[in-house]
Amino acid sequence: MKKELAKAGDLAQQQLGERIKVARKSAGLTAEGFARRMGVTSKTVRGWEKARRVPRANQIVMMAGMLNVTAPWLLEGREQEFMELDNEEAVLRGRIAAAKQKVAELTELLIDLENASRLSDHTARNRTEPGDRMTGWPRLPSPAFDIDPENGPRSNLFNDGYSSPAGAAAETEAVFLGGIGAPEVWRDRQRFAIGETGFGLGLNFLMTWDLWRRTAPATACLHYVSVEGYPLDRPSLARALDLYRDVPNLAPLIDPLCRVFPIRHAGFHRLSLDGGRVQLTLLFGPVEKMLPQLTGRMDAWYLDGFAPSRNRDMWSAEVFAAIALRTRPGGSLATYTAAGFVRRGLEEAGFSVEKQPGYAHKRERLTGTLTATPEAPQSTVPWLDPPPPAEAGEAAIIGGGIAASCCWLALRSRGINARLFDRLGDLGGMGENPAAMLSPKLTVGPGLSGRLNALAFLKALTFYDGLGDAVWHPPRGLSQIAPDDEETQRQARLINALGWPEDIMALAPSSEPPSLSFSLSGCLNPQAVARAIGAPIETADIDALQQTTEGWRLLDETGKEIWSGPTVIVAAGGWTGKLLQAPWLGIRPSRGQVSWVNDDALGAGLPEQGTGFYGGYLTPRLRLPDGREGRVLGSSFDPWRDPEGDTSWQAWSLEDHRRYATDFAAAFDRSAPDSQTGWTGLRAMTADRLPVAGPVPDAAAYRSDYADLRHGRPRTLYPPARYRKGLYVVSGFGARGYQFAPLMADLLADMMTDAPLPLERDLVHAVHPARFLVRDLKRAGTVTSD
Repeated sequence: MKKELAKAGDLAQQQLGERIKVARKSAGLTAEGFARRMGVTSKTVRGWEKARRVPRANQIVMMAGMLNVTAPWLLEGREQEFMELDNEEAVLRGRIAAAKQKVAELTELLIDLENASRLSDHTARNRTEPGDRMTGWPRLPSPAFDIDPENGPRSNLFNDGYSSPAGAAAETEAVFLGGIGAPEVWRDRQRFAIGETGFGLGLNFLMTWDLWRRTAPATACLHYVSVEGYPLDRPSLARALDLYRDVPNLAPLIDPLCRVFPIRHAGFHRLSLDGGRVQLTLLFGPVEKMLPQLTGRMDAWYLDGFAPSRNRDMWSAEVFAAIALRTRPGGSLATYTAAGFVRRGLEEAGFSVEKQPGYAHKRERLTGTLTATPEAPQSTVPWLDPPPPAEAGEAAIIGGGIAASCCWLALRSRGINARLFDRLGDLGGMGENPAAMLSPKLTVGPGLSGRLNALAFLKALTFYDGLGDAVWHPPRGLSQIAPDDEETQRQARLINALGWPEDIMALAPSSEPPSLSFSLSGCLNPQAVARAIGAPIETADIDALQQTTEGWRLLDETGKEIWSGPTVIVAAGGWTGKLLQAPWLGIRPSRGQVSWVNDDALGAGLPEQGTGFYGGYLTPRLRLPDGREGRVLGSSFDPWRDPEGDTSWQAWSLEDHRRYATDFAAAFDRSAPDSQTGWTGLRAMTADRLPVAGPVPDAAAYRSDYADLRHGRPRTLYPPARYRKGLYVVSGFGARGYQFAPLMADLLADMMTDAPLPLERDLVHAVHPARFLVRDLKRAGTVTSD
């Protein structure tokens, strides 16, 4: 049936092209002259006539009047061949009459034709470019952005415009904001989520952000999730949005968006705006691949991709079904199109759809409400599915490091009050070490670890820049030295595989030894970061957690209650495993040490910026509060089974210093520097070097429900996962706490508030706290005891 429909579409398209050519020649017009009158290129005209392209419905009506034929004759070959009209007035009357009579019928007929046919230019266009063939990293295609002097921003790839500066804001207000009933729809909501297909220039987002900040409750949080398969780069976005600065209220929002707009890298990008009051999640990639990776349900949708005739993938039945699955019951949608197959597809997906008067030259548009909630497919990994959202009320966070501080900030931006408890008080774990290197671990291949590290690094750059310049030790920049030819070659492959802009990552020119340069990264000042975040840390040595019918109690070593409430987040670094009494989490403490090295011990000729080398790192030149000047050299990395019983991890070790000082000497071809002091701490490690972030499983229930996983029963036969209600964990960052903390905190806060998650579904599973527990059940049916 599909082949027959495609053949019929191809034949109809071919006949349409032939009739356009016949009518043009009969009117005495060249292809170039016809193109000028139609406002298109001669290449477009030749595409119509050779059946490589299909004109839009309004173009059909326009060319019918211009060529003295009727639109039904162009489309179907029926009615009189040519109009015998003697004067210009009669021609105009005929065009108007034909347009009024046939526009609805022709629009639907043409869209159905376009949906059935296979346009050769679209077939040849890949949704993602292959990238490096040896690695498989996807490269997102460019939309071939340009600005037409008359009509504004456009995509030459799709031969279609974005929003024209003239009237674009009014169209967004009428079609999308008005279409979902804003602002009334969110006036009494603490959280509201909008999904969008087609971010484009971000105009819908900017208009929504502006209306939200003026009408929503002051403590409310807007989640805006937008899929974009052909994203602009940052300079093009800024250039385009300059045209809209005269739109009321938008000018103050354009620059903040452009500053944080991500590079063209496939995956989910979470951006925090307006002090966290607005959470923008950009899904860069093909819509048919991105939506299935999205966890969360929207209150409303904007369907705003390029026209269905030019970007059919954005308007497929599969996309409509995915949207319906990610819409709350009673959720709404709005779109500028009234194409018949779009209306029918949305209705089949469960939406009740109505036609509304169109805006400007469009006769009609669609709005809809989800009235038939689709049945979600049964999970194939029920042991990794999230629990219901956390109960309302105050939350407690155990820990004083960067993970705990980021969790506090993420919860506050979502309107949740949280209290932090740490044995060190004040700045907690961020008050000791004077430096933290933001040095990414990027991989040539797009495995789970490589993808997560890349997205977390890009998120971290944006997050810390948002805290202000003072959180960075000058000068900005970081280099990773290649210790041998093999690493030099790997770095070159990495550059080719990712294709990132040079200001993000580049091979250092004429560098000796060879190195990879990250000019926007660098060395953070932990105390400045803590002050910028502003999380108030209460001094308390939490020794145990006790579950009650109302939630949880936090107890000190004497059994005294420090706090009680419904929700607890354990973000205690190397102490996490002890607090949770859950060895099956796979979180293991590891001792780390760094040294303070005076300038005169290092010698001249070292890079001014931070540098990573095999076995350690060297910070830029620092000035300590006591006036000393020098650099931090690190670091050791040693497993420590019992940090409570064996407290010698706290003592700085000259032997450990000599170990990484020797690595430094080899990297820079000089003597190992002396040192007499430094800092030590406990890191939290996992076997797969990935974080642990999410709800804490009920281990006994897992052993009961999934005891026979190793037998290979159909996965859909297993029950949903059971968790320890109200208990969450974020840990296992290893040596990259400052890289992972901002993204993992967002993930945890969104899980707790039933908001759209900031990571692809498979990456959420990759950091799930139950992953080692499930692994052991699959292997042997037993797990490490509690």
